[in-house]
Order: sequence, then C-alpha cells, then structure tokens
Amino acid sequence: MHSLWRFTMIGTFFNQFLPSSMGGDVFRVWYVQVSGVPLGKAVASVVVDRVIGLLGLFALLAAGVPYIVKTTEIGALRATILTLAVLLAVAIAVFLRLDLLIRTLRKHPHFRKWGTERGRVTRLLNGVERSAANTRSLLGTWPDGLVTLALSLANHIILGFVVFLLARSLGDKIIH
Repeated sequence: MHSLWRFTMIGTFFNQFLPSSMGGDVFRVWYVQVSGVPLGKAVASVVVDRVIGLLGLFALLAAGVPYIVKTTEIGALRATILTLAVLLAVAIAVFLRLDLLIRTLRKHPHFRKWGTERGRVTRLLNGVERSAANTRSLLGTWPDGLVTLALSLANHIILGFVVFLLARSLGDKIIH
C-alpha cells in the first residue's frame, strides 16, 4: 500500500511538472515496473486509471447535461456539448467491450494471420485486451468499483472547485 501511494504521488508530481500529463504516467509505469511488475501489467494499470477517470468525468458531464441544456442559449454550443457527451459514452462502452471484440476477431483466419505476422500489433492488442478486461473486472467488483468511481468523481469535483476559486479570485483582481 505504501508503494502504491508513493507511485501515485510521484506520477501526480510529474503530471504537474512536465508539459504533458503523460509524463506522470510514464514515471508511474517505470516505477511500478522497477518494483517487479511486468511492463504490460504496469501499462494496463495506468490505462485502467485513465479510463476510470473518463468514467468519472462522464458521470459529472451526464449529471450536468440538464443544467447545460437549460442555461446554454447558443444552439451550436449546446449541440456540441451533447454530441461530445454521447461520443464519450460510446467510446467508454466500446473500450469496456474491446477485449471481447479482439477475442472474436482473433478467431477469424485472416486476422489471425495478420496479427501473428506483426509482433508489435499483437503486443498492443494484448495490452488493450488486458486493459479492457481489467477495467470491466474492477467496475464489477463490489464495493471496489463503486468506491473507485466515487473517488474519480470526487477528484473531478475538487479540481473544478479549485478552478472556480482561482477564476473568481482572478476576476476580483481584474475588476478592482
């Protein structure tokens, strides 16, 4: 548990310090791998973390859609937000079933021949398959799935509140 917290905090630091949030993910994968976890599992754990984050963001977005529809006067903006919400939902649903799709495709002779000829593609597909299965497994585990989603949602709410406070503070400075 101590190592998990340490790796999370190191990743968070590098997410803030480096120009891209991917830097923290790279450091988390590296630290987890150095601690003895195979590379594929380390990468899959970061992918699962990111997908859970998207699920939390989608839950927040879905909860806010009625407010957005009610308060947004610009039709194109409203349509764009609703379209993005639907696309995010579809992307998450497809990802959660991607392992089943890959497994089905592997039964097809042409796909099997194509996949075995390209080692990197096979490794990528194995990683995607493992990540999708792990995410679905986590979400289906009681109470871990619910707690994980709740923490993701809380993270987004806290971040939104921080941005709100910063914007309000800057607004006070600009007005005075």
